[in-house]
Amino acid sequence: KAQEVFSAVFLSWVLGLVRQQLDTLIGRGRWRPFVVVGAPMSSVEDHQLKSRYLDVLHAAYLTAFAVDDFLIALEWQVERVSKHIHDLLRVQLPDSGERRFAVVPETTAGLVPVHADPRLDAGFYNVIDIGGGSTELSVFCLGKSGTPRIDCLADTSVPVGAIDFQEYAARPEFEEQLETIRRELGRIWGIRYKEEAKNRYLRKSWPKQV
Repeated sequence: KAQEVFSAVFLSWVLGLVRQQLDTLIGRGRWRPFVVVGAPMSSVEDHQLKSRYLDVLHAAYLTAFAVDDFLIALEWQVERVSKHIHDLLRVQLPDSGERRFAVVPETTAGLVPVHADPRLDAGFYNVIDIGGGSTELSVFCLGKSGTPRIDCLADTSVPVGAIDFQEYAARPEFEEQLETIRRELGRIWGIRYKEEAKNRYLRKSWPKQV
């Protein structure tokens, strides 16, 4: 599909820039990068969407890292690039254990910088990650006794993002979009609280957060 081809072309160009930096810093061919891309889905995962993302990422990875002389350049003709990417999109994916790339839920991507933030105390938190076309919501528990640990307790992806906010900012629908996010955030928080509340020891850590 044209959408997958366009996405793979753009991602190939971005990864090509990364490869050039790796060649400079580490040495040509002396690297084995592992690339992780976030997809607009929750930890339950949308398998059809993930499959599309994997195909795009696979084609881009092969273009940027597995081919010596075929790095995407902006001045190339569209026909040449499109044909190359179109052929790679039909290449069978390697087994998961052999891949040097992965697709993960965007709902968990925002938790990475939180894990190492020394300013945050242990406890329960929300993360609201607003992207261009979707908003990822997650409830997580941060533990700092012993080895720092972060657990995603509940999450969801809402198909409302910054583009929608710009379109509806001056219209009544804007509040409806915000209400959708607020409602989903309350829902996933409540789901986990009800589970934890069954245990009287776990329940003690929740009241201040609810």
